[in-house]
Amino acid sequence: MDTAHIRSANRANLMRLLLSRQAVTRTSLARATGLTRMTVGTIVEELKAAGLISELTRRNVATGRPSGLLRVDPHSPVVCGVFVSPEGLHGGVADFGLRLLGVRRLLWEEQETAASVILKLTRFVEDCRARYQRPFAGVGIAADAQVDSSGDLVELPDFFGIDRLAVVDHLTSQLSLPVITTESLGGTALAEVTYGIGTRLPSFGAISLFDRIGLALVQDGELVGTPRVDGFGHVTVDRLGRACRCGNRGCLEEYIGNRAIMGLVSAVTGEHYHRVEQAYAAAQHNAHARAVVLDGLDALATALAGISTTTGITDYVLQHDGTHLPQEFVAFLESRISARLGSEEARLHMSAFGDGANYHGAAAAVLAAVMTGEIGLNPTQEESSDSRFVSHRDAG
Repeated sequence: MDTAHIRSANRANLMRLLLSRQAVTRTSLARATGLTRMTVGTIVEELKAAGLISELTRRNVATGRPSGLLRVDPHSPVVCGVFVSPEGLHGGVADFGLRLLGVRRLLWEEQETAASVILKLTRFVEDCRARYQRPFAGVGIAADAQVDSSGDLVELPDFFGIDRLAVVDHLTSQLSLPVITTESLGGTALAEVTYGIGTRLPSFGAISLFDRIGLALVQDGELVGTPRVDGFGHVTVDRLGRACRCGNRGCLEEYIGNRAIMGLVSAVTGEHYHRVEQAYAAAQHNAHARAVVLDGLDALATALAGISTTTGITDYVLQHDGTHLPQEFVAFLESRISARLGSEEARLHMSAFGDGANYHGAAAAVLAAVMTGEIGLNPTQEESSDSRFVSHRDAG
């Protein structure tokens, strides 16, 4: 591991500790991280200069000498996180505790182009920025898409026939802010690591339940591989099962994806559902609909038990529309995974970010870049300027 990577990791670890505590001394930080006081002192001064943390002076009772208590500065920069979906833009402004200061939504017109999407995205962020009189550290953009080497969003599913959105260059030039793009599942897993279930559990799986099914794995606080939002949904649970859009049969998303659940429950109740939670509610009062949902959850349990057997991970956090799953169905899923594992007991957790996990993840991607120093203070800018933060990725 090179020196720059170690330095970034040390800086991020200190920021995470500061986020988890109201106030802490340099000595406590050194003790908790195993770093030398000199290393801690150097990083602390960097973070203070960037306006990320502040220091309160108090007098040490034992020595009579003044000592400093460090905390995340209440006036530290904020970030904007936006999720780009086939329905529209959904996002908000968050502080360094990933606490939302405000949320906005904008729906698309009947037809959009790449140019109109980028224009609306730019205006969306500008409007968020105008509402808060605090410096902005950057913008995070998440989508159910892949991110190429230039940061463009590619392979966007069901998105007006648009196959590429070159958002980074355009937004960076228009807003004079660093822009981070992330695949939505990776972003939400990152949010869980630093601000959610990861503060209590070092290893877990994050399950994304939409029309497509995604799974991100975290081991010892690190994201494993590059998750795809629809990858897990094409795990085969029944080789002779239902036909899937991918051309195979028996894929998981055909049993527990939102579209599948709403369609299957509708077929037995005769009702039409606009949201999956409506179908779940109907299943609690209709035996045939209940059987459909339990069949889907049993398929999900089969797939997750396979992951647990391979990785040793037995804790899973339900994200997005999975947070609408009624408790009785959560208990069923938990029991079915555990039954397949035998000696191990599976535990399911609800994401604290609810169905807003995607834009929380977009914001978390920017916050992570600031914590590691990838986005940092530009010494050539005035400290009062909103554009004082730059991406070292762009700065070369």
